[in-house]
Amino acid sequence: MRARVLAALAVFGIAACQIVLVGDLEVRGTLDDSCATYGVAQWDVTAEGPERHNVTVLCSGTSFTTGVRLYAIAEGTYTVTVKALDSSGKILAQKSDSGPVLSDVGHVSIVTLAFKASDFNTTPTDCGNGICEDTKGETCTNCAKDCGSCPPLDCGNGICEDTKGETCTSCAKDCGSCPSQGKLNVYWNINGTLDGSAKADSWDTCAEVGAVYAAVDVDGTKQYLPCNQNNMTGSVNVSEGSHTVSVALTDGSKNAITTATAAKTVTGCTAAAACEIVVDFFWDSFLTLKNTMKGDFLFTTSFDGGKSCSQVTPQVTTQASLLYLSGSAVNPAPEVCGPNSVCYKMDGAATGECWGPNQTQKIKNYAWGEYQIAIRGIINGGNICYDAVDKAGSKKVDIVIGAGTVNPTVDFDLKRDTVSPLCQ
Repeated sequence: MRARVLAALAVFGIAACQIVLVGDLEVRGTLDDSCATYGVAQWDVTAEGPERHNVTVLCSGTSFTTGVRLYAIAEGTYTVTVKALDSSGKILAQKSDSGPVLSDVGHVSIVTLAFKASDFNTTPTDCGNGICEDTKGETCTNCAKDCGSCPPLDCGNGICEDTKGETCTSCAKDCGSCPSQGKLNVYWNINGTLDGSAKADSWDTCAEVGAVYAAVDVDGTKQYLPCNQNNMTGSVNVSEGSHTVSVALTDGSKNAITTATAAKTVTGCTAAAACEIVVDFFWDSFLTLKNTMKGDFLFTTSFDGGKSCSQVTPQVTTQASLLYLSGSAVNPAPEVCGPNSVCYKMDGAATGECWGPNQTQKIKNYAWGEYQIAIRGIINGGNICYDAVDKAGSKKVDIVIGAGTVNPTVDFDLKRDTVSPLCQ
Protein backbone atom coordinates (compact mmCIF):
# COMPACT_ATOMS: atom_id res chain seq x y z
CA MET A 1 0.00 0.00 0.00
CA ARG A 2 1.23 3.50 -0.84
CA ALA A 3 0.14 6.83 0.55
CA ARG A 4 0.93 10.51 0.18
CA VAL A 5 0.57 13.43 2.58
CA LEU A 6 -1.68 16.15 1.15
CA ALA A 7 -1.54 18.66 4.02
CA ALA A 8 -0.03 19.05 7.47
CA LEU A 9 -0.99 21.41 10.30
CA ALA A 10 0.78 21.83 13.62
CA VAL A 11 -1.62 22.68 16.41
CA PHE A 12 -0.33 22.97 19.99
CA GLY A 13 2.72 21.00 18.95
CA ILE A 14 0.69 18.08 17.59
CA ALA A 15 1.08 17.31 13.89
CA ALA A 16 -2.05 16.42 11.98
CA CYS A 17 -2.01 15.18 8.40
CA GLN A 18 -4.32 13.89 5.74
CA ILE A 19 -3.23 10.65 4.09
CA VAL A 20 -4.43 9.68 0.62
CA LEU A 21 -3.81 6.22 -0.82
CA VAL A 22 -2.46 6.40 -4.34
CA GLY A 23 -2.07 4.01 -7.23
CA ASP A 24 -0.82 3.95 -10.81
CA LEU A 25 -2.90 4.22 -13.99
CA GLU A 26 -1.74 3.73 -17.55
CA VAL A 27 -3.99 4.45 -20.53
CA ARG A 28 -3.19 2.72 -23.79
CA GLY A 29 -4.76 3.03 -27.22
CA THR A 30 -4.53 1.49 -30.67
CA LEU A 31 -5.34 2.82 -34.14
CA ASP A 32 -6.13 0.59 -37.12
CA ASP A 33 -4.26 2.90 -39.53
CA SER A 34 -1.77 5.78 -39.39
CA CYS A 35 -2.33 9.10 -37.63
CA ALA A 36 -2.08 10.86 -40.98
CA THR A 37 -4.89 8.76 -42.49
CA TYR A 38 -7.38 10.13 -39.98
CA GLY A 39 -5.70 13.51 -39.43
CA VAL A 40 -5.02 12.80 -35.74
CA ALA A 41 -2.43 15.17 -34.26
CA GLN A 42 -2.73 14.22 -30.59
CA TRP A 43 -4.68 12.19 -28.04
CA ASP A 44 -6.42 14.02 -25.18
CA VAL A 45 -6.71 11.71 -22.16
CA THR A 46 -8.88 12.55 -19.14
CA ALA A 47 -9.20 10.39 -16.01
CA GLU A 48 -12.21 11.42 -13.92
CA GLY A 49 -12.71 9.93 -10.46
CA PRO A 50 -11.63 10.83 -6.94
CA GLU A 51 -9.31 13.26 -8.74
CA ARG A 52 -9.34 14.70 -12.25
CA HIS A 53 -6.23 14.37 -14.41
CA ASN A 54 -5.68 15.36 -18.02
CA VAL A 55 -2.68 14.68 -20.27
CA THR A 56 -2.02 14.87 -24.00
CA VAL A 57 0.01 12.44 -26.10
CA LEU A 58 1.25 13.21 -29.61
CA CYS A 59 -0.08 10.82 -32.26
CA SER A 60 2.71 8.74 -33.75
CA GLY A 61 2.35 5.30 -35.28
CA THR A 62 -0.61 3.05 -34.54
CA SER A 63 -0.55 3.01 -30.73
CA PHE A 64 -0.05 5.30 -27.77
CA THR A 65 0.40 5.18 -24.01
CA THR A 66 0.36 7.70 -21.19
CA GLY A 67 3.36 5.93 -19.66
CA VAL A 68 3.98 7.07 -16.07
CA ARG A 69 2.15 10.39 -16.39
CA LEU A 70 -0.93 9.13 -14.53
CA TYR A 71 1.01 7.40 -11.75
CA ALA A 72 0.49 8.27 -8.07
CA ILE A 73 -3.15 9.37 -8.29
CA ALA A 74 -5.76 8.83 -5.58
CA GLU A 75 -7.09 5.27 -5.58
CA GLY A 76 -10.69 4.66 -6.64
CA THR A 77 -12.77 4.12 -9.77
CA TYR A 78 -11.99 6.35 -12.76
CA THR A 79 -13.77 7.02 -16.04
CA VAL A 80 -11.17 7.39 -18.76
CA THR A 81 -12.08 9.42 -21.85
CA VAL A 82 -9.76 9.57 -24.86
CA LYS A 83 -10.34 12.11 -27.62
CA ALA A 84 -8.59 12.04 -31.00
CA LEU A 85 -7.83 15.67 -31.90
CA ASP A 86 -6.67 17.26 -35.14
CA SER A 87 -4.06 20.03 -35.20
CA SER A 88 -6.71 22.69 -34.54
CA GLY A 89 -8.07 20.89 -31.49
CA LYS A 90 -11.19 19.55 -33.27
CA ILE A 91 -12.47 16.25 -31.86
CA LEU A 92 -12.35 13.56 -34.56
CA ALA A 93 -13.30 10.58 -32.39
CA GLN A 94 -13.95 9.86 -28.72
CA LYS A 95 -14.15 6.76 -26.52
CA SER A 96 -14.54 6.08 -22.80
CA ASP A 97 -14.07 3.21 -20.37
CA SER A 98 -13.94 2.78 -16.59
CA GLY A 99 -11.71 0.90 -14.21
CA PRO A 100 -10.33 0.86 -10.67
CA VAL A 101 -7.01 2.33 -9.58
CA LEU A 102 -5.54 0.36 -6.68
CA SER A 103 -2.87 1.38 -4.18
CA ASP A 104 -1.09 -1.99 -4.24
CA VAL A 105 2.68 -1.58 -4.61
CA GLY A 106 3.86 -2.65 -8.05
CA HIS A 107 0.34 -2.79 -9.51
CA VAL A 108 -0.50 -0.69 -12.57
CA SER A 109 -4.13 -0.37 -13.63
CA ILE A 110 -4.36 -0.42 -17.43
CA VAL A 111 -7.24 0.90 -19.55
CA THR A 112 -7.04 0.16 -23.28
CA LEU A 113 -9.17 1.76 -26.01
CA ALA A 114 -9.12 0.71 -29.68
CA PHE A 115 -9.96 3.21 -32.45
CA LYS A 116 -11.02 2.12 -35.96
CA ALA A 117 -12.21 3.77 -39.17
CA SER A 118 -15.88 3.78 -38.20
CA ASP A 119 -15.03 5.97 -35.17
CA PHE A 120 -13.83 8.84 -37.36
CA ASN A 121 -15.20 11.55 -39.60
CA THR A 122 -13.24 10.85 -42.79
CA THR A 123 -13.54 14.36 -44.23
CA PRO A 124 -10.01 15.82 -44.56
CA THR A 125 -9.32 17.81 -41.40
CA ASP A 126 -6.84 20.40 -42.69
CA CYS A 127 -8.56 21.29 -45.96
CA GLY A 128 -7.97 24.98 -46.53
CA ASN A 129 -4.46 25.32 -45.09
CA GLY A 130 -2.91 25.75 -48.53
CA ILE A 131 -1.15 22.37 -48.61
CA CYS A 132 -2.45 19.38 -50.58
CA GLU A 133 -1.82 16.59 -48.08
CA ASP A 134 -2.52 13.27 -49.80
CA THR A 135 -1.38 11.44 -46.64
CA LYS A 136 -4.47 12.90 -44.96
CA GLY A 137 -6.79 11.88 -47.78
CA GLU A 138 -6.95 15.25 -49.56
CA THR A 139 -7.63 15.12 -53.31
CA CYS A 140 -8.91 17.48 -55.99
CA THR A 141 -12.36 15.94 -55.43
CA ASN A 142 -12.74 16.50 -51.67
CA CYS A 143 -10.41 19.48 -51.14
CA ALA A 144 -10.04 21.74 -54.19
CA LYS A 145 -8.94 24.58 -51.86
CA ASP A 146 -5.62 22.84 -51.29
CA CYS A 147 -5.29 20.45 -54.26
CA GLY A 148 -6.79 22.56 -57.03
CA SER A 149 -9.47 21.62 -59.50
CA CYS A 150 -9.48 18.13 -60.91
CA PRO A 151 -7.99 17.72 -64.40
CA PRO A 152 -10.30 18.67 -67.32
CA LEU A 153 -12.17 15.83 -68.94
CA ASP A 154 -10.18 16.22 -72.19
CA CYS A 155 -6.79 16.01 -70.46
CA GLY A 156 -4.68 13.54 -72.41
CA ASN A 157 -5.79 14.34 -75.97
CA GLY A 158 -2.43 15.91 -76.79
CA ILE A 159 -3.76 19.48 -77.04
CA CYS A 160 -3.16 22.04 -74.27
CA GLU A 161 -6.59 23.71 -74.18
CA ASP A 162 -6.43 26.71 -71.85
CA THR A 163 -10.05 27.54 -72.68
CA LYS A 164 -10.96 24.32 -70.86
CA GLY A 165 -8.75 25.11 -67.88
CA GLU A 166 -5.78 23.00 -68.92
CA THR A 167 -2.43 24.18 -67.55
CA CYS A 168 0.87 22.61 -66.64
CA THR A 169 -0.61 22.12 -63.16
CA SER A 170 -3.99 20.67 -64.09
CA CYS A 171 -2.94 18.71 -67.19
CA ALA A 172 0.77 18.03 -67.58
CA LYS A 173 -0.03 15.34 -70.16
CA ASP A 174 -1.11 18.00 -72.67
CA CYS A 175 0.67 21.14 -71.43
CA GLY A 176 3.97 19.72 -70.25
CA SER A 177 5.59 19.95 -66.85
CA CYS A 178 5.60 23.20 -64.91
CA PRO A 179 8.91 25.02 -64.35
CA SER A 180 11.05 23.49 -61.63
CA GLN A 181 10.21 24.42 -58.08
CA GLY A 182 12.47 24.43 -55.07
CA LYS A 183 11.67 23.34 -51.55
CA LEU A 184 12.10 25.21 -48.28
CA ASN A 185 12.45 23.10 -45.14
CA VAL A 186 11.33 24.87 -41.95
CA TYR A 187 12.32 23.86 -38.41
CA TRP A 188 10.87 25.54 -35.32
CA ASN A 189 11.44 25.19 -31.57
CA ILE A 190 9.83 26.69 -28.46
CA ASN A 191 12.20 27.80 -25.70
CA GLY A 192 15.18 26.07 -27.28
CA THR A 193 15.92 22.37 -27.63
CA LEU A 194 16.65 19.60 -25.16
CA ASP A 195 20.32 19.24 -26.08
CA GLY A 196 20.97 22.78 -27.33
CA SER A 197 21.42 21.82 -31.00
CA ALA A 198 19.29 23.58 -33.61
CA LYS A 199 17.19 20.64 -34.84
CA ALA A 200 16.79 18.57 -31.68
CA ASP A 201 13.51 18.00 -29.83
CA SER A 202 11.89 21.23 -28.69
CA TRP A 203 11.89 22.07 -24.97
CA ASP A 204 8.19 23.01 -25.05
CA THR A 205 5.49 21.65 -27.34
CA CYS A 206 2.91 23.34 -29.55
CA ALA A 207 0.06 21.94 -27.44
CA GLU A 208 1.49 23.43 -24.25
CA VAL A 209 1.40 26.96 -25.66
CA GLY A 210 -1.77 26.67 -27.76
CA ALA A 211 0.03 26.87 -31.11
CA VAL A 212 -1.82 25.17 -33.98
CA TYR A 213 0.05 26.43 -37.05
CA ALA A 214 3.46 27.71 -38.02
CA ALA A 215 2.78 30.58 -40.45
CA VAL A 216 5.65 30.66 -42.96
CA ASP A 217 5.88 33.98 -44.80
CA VAL A 218 7.82 33.65 -48.07
CA ASP A 219 8.27 36.94 -49.88
CA GLY A 220 5.05 38.29 -48.36
CA THR A 221 2.88 35.22 -48.97
CA LYS A 222 1.93 33.02 -46.02
CA GLN A 223 1.62 29.26 -45.96
CA TYR A 224 0.46 27.39 -42.85
CA LEU A 225 2.07 24.22 -41.55
CA PRO A 226 0.56 22.17 -38.70
CA CYS A 227 2.61 23.16 -35.66
CA ASN A 228 3.18 19.73 -34.18
CA GLN A 229 3.72 17.74 -37.38
CA ASN A 230 6.91 15.69 -37.84
CA ASN A 231 8.41 16.88 -34.55
CA MET A 232 7.85 20.55 -35.47
CA THR A 233 9.23 20.56 -39.00
CA GLY A 234 7.66 21.07 -42.41
CA SER A 235 8.29 21.98 -46.03
CA VAL A 236 6.78 24.47 -48.47
CA ASN A 237 7.25 24.72 -52.22
CA VAL A 238 8.99 27.84 -53.51
CA SER A 239 10.37 28.97 -56.83
CA GLU A 240 14.03 28.27 -57.39
CA GLY A 241 16.44 30.91 -56.11
CA SER A 242 16.55 33.15 -53.03
CA HIS A 243 13.68 34.16 -50.76
CA THR A 244 12.94 36.32 -47.72
CA VAL A 245 11.36 34.24 -44.98
CA SER A 246 9.89 34.84 -41.53
CA VAL A 247 7.81 32.55 -39.28
CA ALA A 248 5.20 33.08 -36.55
CA LEU A 249 3.06 30.71 -34.49
CA THR A 250 -0.72 31.02 -34.67
CA ASP A 251 -3.83 29.66 -33.00
CA GLY A 252 -6.46 27.54 -34.76
CA SER A 253 -7.99 30.65 -36.37
CA LYS A 254 -4.56 31.57 -37.77
CA ASN A 255 -4.24 34.57 -35.47
CA ALA A 256 -0.62 35.20 -34.43
CA ILE A 257 0.26 34.25 -30.85
CA THR A 258 3.94 35.21 -31.25
CA THR A 259 5.86 37.99 -32.91
CA ALA A 260 7.25 36.97 -36.29
CA THR A 261 10.90 36.02 -36.42
CA ALA A 262 13.26 38.49 -38.04
CA ALA A 263 13.14 38.22 -41.82
CA LYS A 264 15.96 36.06 -43.15
CA THR A 265 17.20 35.56 -46.68
CA VAL A 266 17.55 31.91 -47.68
CA THR A 267 19.44 30.94 -50.81
CA GLY A 268 19.99 27.90 -52.97
CA CYS A 269 16.37 26.70 -53.14
CA THR A 270 16.28 24.20 -56.01
CA ALA A 271 14.37 21.09 -56.96
CA ALA A 272 17.47 19.00 -56.30
CA ALA A 273 18.54 20.59 -53.00
CA ALA A 274 16.19 22.15 -50.47
CA CYS A 275 17.06 25.33 -48.62
CA GLU A 276 16.19 25.64 -44.92
CA ILE A 277 15.48 27.95 -42.03
CA VAL A 278 15.62 27.18 -38.29
CA VAL A 279 13.72 29.45 -35.89
CA ASP A 280 13.17 29.49 -32.14
CA PHE A 281 10.30 31.05 -30.22
CA PHE A 282 11.45 31.99 -26.74
CA TRP A 283 8.96 32.73 -23.99
CA ASP A 284 9.20 36.51 -24.46
CA SER A 285 8.16 36.29 -28.14
CA PHE A 286 4.62 35.28 -27.12
CA LEU A 287 2.23 38.20 -27.32
CA THR A 288 0.12 37.59 -24.19
CA LEU A 289 0.98 34.11 -22.96
CA LYS A 290 4.32 35.29 -21.62
CA ASN A 291 2.46 37.15 -18.87
CA THR A 292 0.38 34.22 -17.65
CA MET A 293 1.99 30.89 -18.54
CA LYS A 294 3.42 28.80 -15.72
CA GLY A 295 5.21 25.47 -15.68
CA ASP A 296 7.21 22.94 -13.69
CA PHE A 297 11.00 22.67 -13.66
CA LEU A 298 12.17 19.10 -13.06
CA PHE A 299 15.71 18.19 -12.07
CA THR A 300 17.90 15.59 -10.37
CA THR A 301 21.12 15.98 -8.43
CA SER A 302 24.20 13.77 -8.19
CA PHE A 303 27.62 14.39 -6.69
CA ASP A 304 31.20 14.13 -7.94
CA GLY A 305 30.52 12.19 -11.11
CA GLY A 306 27.07 10.68 -10.66
CA LYS A 307 27.29 9.46 -7.07
CA SER A 308 24.49 9.53 -4.51
CA CYS A 309 24.43 11.56 -1.29
CA SER A 310 25.97 8.74 0.77
CA GLN A 311 28.51 7.56 -1.82
CA VAL A 312 30.70 10.67 -1.63
CA THR A 313 33.21 11.79 1.00
CA PRO A 314 32.22 13.81 2.90
CA GLN A 315 28.62 12.62 2.68
CA VAL A 316 25.87 15.08 1.79
CA THR A 317 23.07 15.33 4.36
CA THR A 318 20.92 18.21 3.08
CA GLN A 319 20.55 20.53 0.10
CA ALA A 320 19.87 24.24 -0.29
CA SER A 321 19.05 26.22 -3.42
CA LEU A 322 18.42 29.70 -4.83
CA LEU A 323 16.56 30.89 -7.93
CA TYR A 324 17.79 34.03 -9.72
CA LEU A 325 16.11 36.30 -12.27
CA SER A 326 18.38 38.74 -14.13
CA GLY A 327 21.13 38.11 -11.57
CA SER A 328 19.06 38.79 -8.43
CA ALA A 329 17.52 36.24 -6.09
CA VAL A 330 13.79 35.81 -6.71
CA ASN A 331 11.68 37.28 -3.90
CA PRO A 332 9.50 35.79 -2.58
CA ALA A 333 11.41 32.59 -3.04
CA PRO A 334 9.58 29.65 -4.65
CA GLU A 335 9.67 26.16 -3.19
CA VAL A 336 11.43 23.07 -4.48
CA CYS A 337 9.83 19.72 -3.66
CA GLY A 338 11.42 16.30 -3.40
CA PRO A 339 10.04 12.96 -4.65
CA ASN A 340 8.23 12.62 -1.31
CA SER A 341 6.40 15.94 -1.95
CA VAL A 342 8.14 17.59 1.02
CA CYS A 343 9.19 21.10 -0.01
CA TYR A 344 11.57 23.84 1.17
CA LYS A 345 12.10 27.49 0.28
CA MET A 346 14.67 28.32 -2.39
CA ASP A 347 16.13 31.18 -0.34
CA GLY A 348 19.64 29.76 0.22
CA ALA A 349 19.01 29.37 3.96
CA ALA A 350 16.26 26.75 4.14
CA THR A 351 17.36 23.17 3.54
CA GLY A 352 15.73 19.99 2.36
CA GLU A 353 16.54 16.32 2.19
CA CYS A 354 19.42 15.28 -0.07
CA TRP A 355 18.28 13.48 -3.21
CA GLY A 356 20.47 11.55 -5.63
CA PRO A 357 20.33 10.33 -9.25
CA ASN A 358 16.93 9.25 -10.60
CA GLN A 359 15.13 11.06 -7.75
CA THR A 360 13.26 13.91 -9.42
CA GLN A 361 12.88 17.25 -7.65
CA LYS A 362 10.47 19.91 -8.83
CA ILE A 363 9.86 23.67 -8.84
CA LYS A 364 6.08 23.61 -9.28
CA ASN A 365 3.80 25.93 -11.24
CA TYR A 366 6.23 28.83 -11.58
CA ALA A 367 6.24 31.63 -14.17
CA TRP A 368 7.96 30.35 -17.30
CA GLY A 369 11.08 32.05 -18.59
CA GLU A 370 14.87 32.13 -18.32
CA TYR A 371 16.40 31.93 -14.85
CA GLN A 372 19.58 30.90 -13.05
CA ILE A 373 19.71 28.32 -10.29
CA ALA A 374 22.20 27.62 -7.50
CA ILE A 375 22.13 24.17 -5.86
CA ARG A 376 24.31 23.35 -2.84
CA GLY A 377 25.18 20.11 -1.07
CA ILE A 378 25.62 20.48 2.69
CA ILE A 379 27.51 18.08 5.01
CA ASN A 380 27.18 17.45 8.75
CA GLY A 381 27.97 20.64 10.61
CA GLY A 382 26.27 22.84 8.01
CA ASN A 383 29.25 23.37 5.69
CA ILE A 384 28.56 23.80 1.96
CA CYS A 385 30.89 21.40 0.17
CA TYR A 386 29.19 20.77 -3.17
CA ASP A 387 27.83 23.15 -5.83
CA ALA A 388 26.21 22.90 -9.23
CA VAL A 389 28.47 24.71 -11.74
CA ASP A 390 28.17 25.50 -15.43
CA LYS A 391 30.84 24.92 -18.07
CA ALA A 392 32.50 28.25 -17.21
CA GLY A 393 32.65 27.36 -13.50
CA SER A 394 29.85 29.71 -12.41
CA LYS A 395 27.72 28.59 -9.46
CA LYS A 396 24.69 30.21 -11.09
CA VAL A 397 23.51 27.84 -13.83
CA ASP A 398 21.21 29.05 -16.64
CA ILE A 399 17.86 27.23 -16.83
CA VAL A 400 14.52 27.57 -18.61
CA ILE A 401 11.26 26.93 -16.78
CA GLY A 402 9.10 25.51 -19.52
CA ALA A 403 5.38 25.64 -20.15
CA GLY A 404 3.04 23.16 -18.47
CA THR A 405 3.72 20.15 -16.27
CA VAL A 406 5.29 17.81 -18.83
CA ASN A 407 8.86 19.00 -19.22
CA PRO A 408 12.30 17.40 -19.58
CA THR A 409 14.32 16.54 -16.47
CA VAL A 410 17.66 18.36 -16.12
CA ASP A 411 20.54 16.54 -14.41
CA PHE A 412 22.94 18.52 -12.18
CA ASP A 413 26.18 16.89 -11.02
CA LEU A 414 27.41 18.92 -8.03
CA LYS A 415 31.19 19.39 -7.72
CA ARG A 416 33.06 19.14 -4.41
CA ASP A 417 34.98 22.10 -2.98
CA THR A 418 38.57 20.84 -3.26
CA VAL A 419 40.07 23.81 -1.36
CA SER A 420 38.27 23.97 1.98
CA PRO A 421 39.77 21.57 4.58
CA LEU A 422 36.26 20.89 5.86
CA CYS A 423 35.28 19.31 2.53
CA GLN A 424 38.17 16.87 2.16
